[in-house]
Amino acid sequence: DSKSHKKNFRRQFTDAHIDLTIIDTNIFNELINEINIVILGGIKVGKSSFVIKVTEQRFEKLYIPTIAVEIKSKTVQYRNKTIKLNFIVTPGDKQYKEDYTPLYEKANFIFLCFDISREGSFDEAKKLLYEEVCEYAGLLKIGITNFYFIANKMDLPSRKESLSTIQSFCKEHKLDLYEISVKSGKGIKLLMSNVLSKFNEVTTTINA
Repeated sequence: DSKSHKKNFRRQFTDAHIDLTIIDTNIFNELINEINIVILGGIKVGKSSFVIKVTEQRFEKLYIPTIAVEIKSKTVQYRNKTIKLNFIVTPGDKQYKEDYTPLYEKANFIFLCFDISREGSFDEAKKLLYEEVCEYAGLLKIGITNFYFIANKMDLPSRKESLSTIQSFCKEHKLDLYEISVKSGKGIKLLMSNVLSKFNEVTTTINA
């Protein structure tokens, strides 16, 4: 039934961070890097659906609200490196929110998602940026580059948010903006390719 399906779905999502793939580094002599991606946003903006799309290459039609921090991982190969992507999804409903300072401190990237088809969604995202993210990370002050605004549901014809206004805001504050559709997959490959590329540049510089 519907209740059991939701229960099983949530168990699959929250338990997916348990990596059963054994990599023998003595044999392959590969450096395993980890990228922590914290995903924020209001309700029904597609945070969990995005993660499922990236890790399982499928679109989840069933909406199940995130009521606690959820983690899902995927191991990929990039330029002869084994990289583990850790996606940390936070609740969109204020009643389930907590102090996420520890998450921000360990995050390599922060994705702030909003629904471009719903009026007011971008304003909600900006409020999260100012009241929560900037308070802990000071992103706008130091011009940090690993913070991304994610405009989801670009596939829908009825866009209630002005894309030009959003682009202007991001340009003014030197924030990266990615336009995606979790349903169709549009823009996701570019987003994740840039994440891996930027992470590779940083780790290469550190290890040089």
